[in-house]
Amino acid sequence: HFKKASNEQASKLKEAFASEHLKSLCPKFDEGKNPDLLSISFDTAVINLVNANDDGILTPEAKILTPSFAYKPINIEHNRWNTIGCMLTHGFSSFGDSTELKEADVPENMPFNICHGGVIWRVIDDFYADMIEDAANDKAISASWEIGFDDFFLALGSKNLRDAEFVSDANK
Repeated sequence: HFKKASNEQASKLKEAFASEHLKSLCPKFDEGKNPDLLSISFDTAVINLVNANDDGILTPEAKILTPSFAYKPINIEHNRWNTIGCMLTHGFSSFGDSTELKEADVPENMPFNICHGGVIWRVIDDFYADMIEDAANDKAISASWEIGFDDFFLALGSKNLRDAEFVSDANK
């Protein structure tokens, strides 16, 4: 199933990014020749803090993990069969204001964000592409991610991992 981009669509091309600071993560392409693509960037996860699902990642693992998201699908509500795009770029940003960080400046035990950029395929779902564009300025949409762990430990005492006690002994 293919859709031909209308002149109206081509004339309203925009990029959607969660923060002006993350614009450099938006994939670059000739928008005039690719009106079916929406370039996006966004914070993906906070590192060194435990999230609402009681999961957390430390800095060393985040640096290893982050590049592996390239070419992974972007979907709606974690539904793998509702893929609407693909992640292509990665980076890091400061926690709180999303100012882009170089990997060398990523803090060892303070919170910071993993960030990604990618494309949304308009030909798959114009509705979500338009919704993402419209919501980009007021940050009305959030990104979430799923990851599988093959090794883990418990963090006790604090959701801020620098203040937590780590338990890796299975007997405890």
